[in-house]
Amino acid sequence: MDVRIAIVCVLVSLQAGCRADDEIVEVSARGSQSSAGSVYTRWGRGDCPNTATLVYSGIIGGSHWNQRGGASNYLCLHNTPVYEITTSKNNEKRGKIFSTEYEGDFGPFSSLNDHDAPCAVCEAKQRATSLMVPGRNSCPDGWTREFDGYLHSGEYRQYRTEYICVDKHGSDRSGTAGDLFAASRIYPVESKCAQKGGLPCGPYRDAAEVTCVVCTK
Repeated sequence: MDVRIAIVCVLVSLQAGCRADDEIVEVSARGSQSSAGSVYTRWGRGDCPNTATLVYSGIIGGSHWNQRGGASNYLCLHNTPVYEITTSKNNEKRGKIFSTEYEGDFGPFSSLNDHDAPCAVCEAKQRATSLMVPGRNSCPDGWTREFDGYLHSGEYRQYRTEYICVDKHGSDRSGTAGDLFAASRIYPVESKCAQKGGLPCGPYRDAAEVTCVVCTK
């Protein structure tokens, strides 16, 4: 019997010894020690790196770039959705979710401009924690790099979204292009440094695209 279980038994009853259900506790405790994993989203790709297992692939979804309502976060929508009860007409008293386009015509994403962005939900087995580090393309010591890329968000003059790390080896959803007005959008993020009211100049460069990395441990 595990030493910790034995201690519990002594505390429960010094005279009667361990009860029958203490064996159940012991089995449960051993089960909780099984190797755990962590789940993260690989934005901009429909597959997972060789360090992880694919849970599902999908499409990045978000609120319309020019509408102030709805949600501010991005979701990885499954490629094959399942519907239950639905109505057949548009209802303005609903949230709306759209596909998400690459925007910004920058570096590794230049050929993807105006194309829909895919995503994948990945499981890193035996590594229970995941972490996104903005401003770096390598992981802290002892962590496994899942992928690295560039920080993205909505455009700063439009409505607020969130920051996500988009893989620098991004791909598009096949057959999509065209600067669709009815869409969510993601843009590369630039750092702004200033003597007052900005990030510290020196370590941060003004108007430079910010890197990012997703790590597990």
